[in-house]
Amino acid sequence: MIHGKFRAIWAGRLRDEIMDGPTAVAIGFGWLLPAVLFSSSTLRAAALSSPLKLQHEFFGKILFTILLTLVQKFFGFNAMLTLLGLLIMLYAFPSGAHLNPIISLSAYLCGNITFNTMVLKMLTQVAGALASAVVLPVMIDIPPPQQETDLDINAFLLACKIELIASTINVNLTEIICARFSMRPASVLVVGLVIMLIVQTGANMDPSGAITNYILYGTKLSPKHFLCQFGLASFLGSALGAIAARSYLHGFDGFKGPPSTDAPPMQAETPTKKGVVYSSPSKSKSKKVD
Repeated sequence: MIHGKFRAIWAGRLRDEIMDGPTAVAIGFGWLLPAVLFSSSTLRAAALSSPLKLQHEFFGKILFTILLTLVQKFFGFNAMLTLLGLLIMLYAFPSGAHLNPIISLSAYLCGNITFNTMVLKMLTQVAGALASAVVLPVMIDIPPPQQETDLDINAFLLACKIELIASTINVNLTEIICARFSMRPASVLVVGLVIMLIVQTGANMDPSGAITNYILYGTKLSPKHFLCQFGLASFLGSALGAIAARSYLHGFDGFKGPPSTDAPPMQAETPTKKGVVYSSPSKSKSKKVD
């Protein structure tokens, strides 16, 4: 019933009279313009001055959701994956935005942000996902929502395992890559990792994106099973991946409690004979790690 009221308000004549397919895509790509204009030193300087920057989380989530949905609808799945990679390199890495609650959780568990920052980022990401669910029905035709069906418990458990494993691998390798490489090579490696996991496993790995899909398209799962698959499994995978990455990077001495302040979004690295020198972009001094 909620889906019916939602669709009655936002779909129908308003969309049909104002927008056709090409117009919807053109308006959607309008969100990409700010990302291209500010994905240079200006945006990086803003991100380094304060890792919080919730506007990047909110508008970035809307940007990703609308553009990826439009491109997948009109140009196909492969085009959507290509655009996803470009957006990660053009927007996510330069801005320092997480755009995904499991990434914010892993950043907290790895000691890069405080607990309050993690909570604020997660809430902002969910707000962006809800805003996307309001805008998209005006732009494109949304099919009728799916209805709950009798649950195949074996298929459900398999889907939860895939979500758990994919989230663990995603977070673990992403944290290690970002710690060991500078921004540009790290963004390329992370894009390759994410696209490979999506293609090979079909996992969502994004609870906030799952919320948008649930509002727009419904689900064959009951609410509690939906939360288990796209909430519990994803967050548990993120926690396992982050803990494994932190123990690999810092050993068990790295688990000494959460940080008192947020760390810079990215660090550049310079290899030396005795170890690796990590230099913060916002500081002129370097810290040597043997």
